[in-house]
Amino acid sequence: MSHDPNELFGKGISLDEDPVSTANAFGLGEEELFDLAEKSKKGDKGAAYRLYEFYQFSMYDKDKASHWLIVAANLNHGTAQHTIALDFFEDGKYEKALSWCEKAIENGEVNARELLDEIKERL
Repeated sequence: MSHDPNELFGKGISLDEDPVSTANAFGLGEEELFDLAEKSKKGDKGAAYRLYEFYQFSMYDKDKASHWLIVAANLNHGTAQHTIALDFFEDGKYEKALSWCEKAIENGEVNARELLDEIKERL
């Protein structure tokens, strides 16, 4: 039996290439970090969320990731708000989860609607 990924999944996969890791996909250089932090200070929610992703998935720094997630959420980044709502939900803090989930929906995060139903079932 062959274990060649090209046979299993189609052409285009090279066994010689290094796969892109999550850390590499979210990596940032020093200049990019500085620029994103400056943009975040000026109210750029996307920049704050990108910093959250960097610290969460590339640096594995929970404290810094949490900081930037909260910054992004307070700047009305819907996905950040949904992530916070999900964290509160998983911790059994349903009132806080409800508040963040409603904000996420207000800011266009369609994935938060399903979570909202789950939260309401627990209240």
